[in-house]
Amino acid sequence: MSVPFRLYLSTLSRLIIVY
Repeated sequence: MSVPFRLYLSTLSRLIIVY
């Protein structure tokens, strides 16, 4: 369950960076 969470965090971070 650590992998999905990390992926979600990465996506969120990327979204924030893009915005």
